[in-house]
Amino acid sequence: MQSILLDVCLKSCYLIPSGPKLFAVKFFLIFCLLFFRISTRPVRNGLNLSLDMGSIEAVGVQRGEAQPPHIISSKSAGQDRKLIEIEFKTNPLHSTVSQRLNLKAAPVEVVYHAVTVVELVKCFTLPPEIQLSKYVAVFVNNRNI
Repeated sequence: MQSILLDVCLKSCYLIPSGPKLFAVKFFLIFCLLFFRISTRPVRNGLNLSLDMGSIEAVGVQRGEAQPPHIISSKSAGQDRKLIEIEFKTNPLHSTVSQRLNLKAAPVEVVYHAVTVVELVKCFTLPPEIQLSKYVAVFVNNRNI
């Protein structure tokens, strides 16, 4: 018997940073078939969390007229096979353990693409006019008071 059941299914999610200077890099990250479930049962305070991901794909920065490279892809994942399956249970039934974690993962192909890496580093580099050392010093001084 389940007292709480929450299902979340995300068919696809596209993360495409763009905009002014800070996010001038065109980088696509695509998740497909992301499924999350939480369920509880009153017997022995059982909790079940599960997360399944169908596939992931990342397309790098386009250079000139060339096709942008696929830098992350899950070739073996498909409709019948999931890329990642994570299941966490507390006080599972028919078991003597108090917690159980099951993790299944399919292989992922990652291709190094120098242009994309350089552009991502530029995207997260602070401008020279911002000096974090001043803010860190103020924070440390206020914490010691």
